[in-house]
Amino acid sequence: MDFNYDPIPQREASVFCRECIDEIHLIENLVKRDDRVLRLSTNAVVPGPAFKGTPIFNSEDDENEEEGANIKSRIGLPDRISDRVRNMFLINLDLQANLDKWLKGVHEQETVNG
Repeated sequence: MDFNYDPIPQREASVFCRECIDEIHLIENLVKRDDRVLRLSTNAVVPGPAFKGTPIFNSEDDENEEEGANIKSRIGLPDRISDRVRNMFLINLDLQANLDKWLKGVHEQETVNG
């Protein structure tokens, strides 16, 4: 910043640096940039569509294990395939801003099935 060097024409690196040195709004600025795992809602940080407090797969918790099994079956890959492939599927949905909608469909299906 001292040398005013930012090779990107839109000066994105400089904007990011200014957001980071603003101590009063630092958390707000970073959460606004993320907007997937965490979101800002009326001056409160809330979970975003990619937020999970516990792992979806390989959980010791019965409820999360059941949810993970439902998500696994909904993805439709062979049972013995690595969970990394399933996670890549979910990451792809997230990067295309479709994860929240897809997960909502999983939960609606759980409600219908009981």
